[in-house]
Amino acid sequence: MGHKRKTHAETTIPWYPHIVARSLLAYSFYVVSAALFVTLGALLLTPIMLVLGQKRGHRVTGPLLQGFAFVHTRLLMPGLGLYRFREIAGRAYLKAQPVSIYIANHRGRVDAPLLLSFLPNTGAVIKGKYARVPLYATLIKYFDFVCVDTTSLRGLQAALERARALLAQGRNLLIFPEGARSPGTRALAFGSFAFQLAADTGLPVTPIVLHNDSPFTARRLASYLPLHTVNYTLHVLAPVSAQPGESTAQFAERVRELMQRELDGLDQPSPAA
Repeated sequence: MGHKRKTHAETTIPWYPHIVARSLLAYSFYVVSAALFVTLGALLLTPIMLVLGQKRGHRVTGPLLQGFAFVHTRLLMPGLGLYRFREIAGRAYLKAQPVSIYIANHRGRVDAPLLLSFLPNTGAVIKGKYARVPLYATLIKYFDFVCVDTTSLRGLQAALERARALLAQGRNLLIFPEGARSPGTRALAFGSFAFQLAADTGLPVTPIVLHNDSPFTARRLASYLPLHTVNYTLHVLAPVSAQPGESTAQFAERVRELMQRELDGLDQPSPAA
């Protein structure tokens, strides 16, 4: 009988002391430093914003956010052996446009800070519910974050206006069109926000495919305690524009299928395996 490959939702909790200790060390450091980042950042950034104003102040806050993400997702967690990057391809496409709408698939909680560590001058679109969480409320206030309330037409329009304004000011945006972490290896249906934004601004979308060979910070508790070092692959694809006469929904589905094909290829074992 053939071997059945486990999906991201089929892992058990590995209660090995060294694994628990390693993971707790990483997450504890992350939480404590995040709290300090928000607290000290608010105290320091308030006068900066008052003196420089919102537009010029973002030249200071943007590198701060990217530096924080870099330390945690590119130094701390890989240094503790939680994961490593096996391959990064297509980085030239990150600079293919003066201003970019980046879209990425979503599998784990670490996805956003990990990707932001690669993307200078970039903010992110987040769910409306996070606006009530102090950490995210601070990010929304001082950084290039767009909060989307999908339950309100007015809130959705306000988010589109803020996103268009950020792009017009020369800043990039990272959007997870699935809107939630996928529980398996298949991408969820894409929402329309990124593709409506592309239609409004005339910009293409730049797909980023983030693949991991086993679950990490996914929608299962076991994925927070990986038994082995998780291998990540990052593929940036060429920017994609809407075709003449193509609806927003059709554009979204075409890009989703493109990204899913890339994920399916990465799911296949390498010839050397």
